[in-house]
Amino acid sequence: MAGKPQSLSKGQAEEVTRILRKKLVAYVLVGSTILVALTGASLWGVMKRVENKMEELVARQFEEPRIQEVVRTVATERADALMEEQIQPEVDHFMSEVNSQLEELQVLAARTRELEQEIANMAELARPPSLSLVSAETEQVEAGYRITFLFAPSKNEPLGQIIFVVALPDASTASILDFWPANNAYSTNEESEQILENGKQARLTFALLGVESPRVTLTVSGTTQLTIHGNYLDEPIDLRVE
Repeated sequence: MAGKPQSLSKGQAEEVTRILRKKLVAYVLVGSTILVALTGASLWGVMKRVENKMEELVARQFEEPRIQEVVRTVATERADALMEEQIQPEVDHFMSEVNSQLEELQVLAARTRELEQEIANMAELARPPSLSLVSAETEQVEAGYRITFLFAPSKNEPLGQIIFVVALPDASTASILDFWPANNAYSTNEESEQILENGKQARLTFALLGVESPRVTLTVSGTTQLTIHGNYLDEPIDLRVE
């Protein structure tokens, strides 16, 4: 309760006794030696009586609130000193090691990202080129409809032999009339254009003479759905002609 004196704990009393004993030991030894010489009493007995008396005095003195406040202040200061002298250096050392490990991990993470990017670049270089449809322009002609397909290559390099295959549904009333390259410079042969007799499927094989975007024209006799496959197309292309 507030204002009520509190007794020293056993540990506090022992600590204070130890400090006082250390400071008084010289005086006790001198005084005891003189007392032994005068009275003939044993040195051990004298020391024991002095020690008991000292402990009694310490206990009585520390019943006073003023002394207890001093002890609490000293205990707090000693705790702070212990923290500063023994615990804080260990904390600083630990934090230093953590920061060092963190820096190493950051360097490793950066290097890992660089390697991942290098691998991705190598994979992109190793991946064969592909074509994607840019536009399909339809115009009506006397024979039906002409569709001009423009494709964009994924890489700026020669494509080699290009193959497109166009198929119409079996139920379609239209048929394929013509399928041919529309680039300025290309190479073909007698078998470059192959159209089935029923006009439902056509195959075009050619090579560009240079690096440019492939362009082909397809002529069909009427409105229809169609599908385009190719050796450079990642997926088939479905288109409605009308």
